[in-house]
Amino acid sequence: MKNKKNVVALLLVALIILIVYTFISFRLSKNEIQFLSKWTISLDEEALKTETESSLIGFRLGDTLGYFSTAGNLHHKYTLPTLKNGKLANATLSSDCWTIFDGESSEFTVKNPEGSVLCKINQAGNPFIDENRLFLFTPSGSSFVSYDFDGNEIWRAEGYSPIISFASSENSTVVGYADGEVRCLSNSGDQIFSMYPGGSSYPIILGVDTSNSGEYVGCVSGIDSQRFVLIRRTGNQQKIVFHEYLEGNIKENVNVYFTQDSNYVYYNFANNLGILDCKKLTSKHLPLTGKVLKIAEIPELNVIFVLSKQGSDCTITIIEGMKNVLGVYEYQAETTFITSLNDNLFIGADDKISCIQVVKK
Repeated sequence: MKNKKNVVALLLVALIILIVYTFISFRLSKNEIQFLSKWTISLDEEALKTETESSLIGFRLGDTLGYFSTAGNLHHKYTLPTLKNGKLANATLSSDCWTIFDGESSEFTVKNPEGSVLCKINQAGNPFIDENRLFLFTPSGSSFVSYDFDGNEIWRAEGYSPIISFASSENSTVVGYADGEVRCLSNSGDQIFSMYPGGSSYPIILGVDTSNSGEYVGCVSGIDSQRFVLIRRTGNQQKIVFHEYLEGNIKENVNVYFTQDSNYVYYNFANNLGILDCKKLTSKHLPLTGKVLKIAEIPELNVIFVLSKQGSDCTITIIEGMKNVLGVYEYQAETTFITSLNDNLFIGADDKISCIQVVKK
């Protein structure tokens, strides 16, 4: 185990050295984009017990859940329990709170980064924390509830078909069902629209997202004649403004991600990443290996990071807008994550977390 951790550490260091000392830079609007190493921390370090810094970032790597600061300090480290079936408990978290669950309990507790209780929800199901929004998916698999962080139910949405995909933003919540329904709700629980994109032998909605502007909903729809569909909302009307059939036939959940400015949407399908310009309604496909785990963004630089994983082979693909692939970085890890804040990209791999600053010069 110790040798394995050393290998991971060396690989991370090698990644950072590659970025910094080979002067990797790319032309971006007549400027150069550069990647600068800032720090690396180990999860073996003791978590700080001093006053909490601002801008904490939540993470999970293996059986460890916790928070670190943008300055590179580890805070509030917790170990996830092992369940009776030998599997680790599940967890969901944001920068402000976290909870663990096993899918069988009749209640769960939401805590802040320091471990103090924020609220208790006395209902069975699987919780999901999305930034400042708290949801609970009920045991039926077809309904969910929105809660505030005092533990009060705000609204609930009932369904008849299993929920397959889900996303929320500041303006709306969108749900994809096994029967092919895409349902969009306001964040007060009122239904904005319901649509069945269709066009496939099996109409399941494998991935869905809603733009921050509230104008667009995107989804990967169906098995056999699989499609990507972009829905545009105008006032009380909505219509499909773009669709394309996708190569291959992926049969698992996929990622759909709108950029923060709502200009582009990214979606993965069989061995590819699709990118759609929502204004021009033109798409581009890039080859991609492995399962997409996360898409992160530094909007000020128009740079997207796509983390994919196949076995222990991890790849971060760096893309500028929908133009060129700026770089591809590969490393080995059993558990990994990426996230971004301001001009920083954070990479977690097994027992290490690194920060790389992305700058334009």
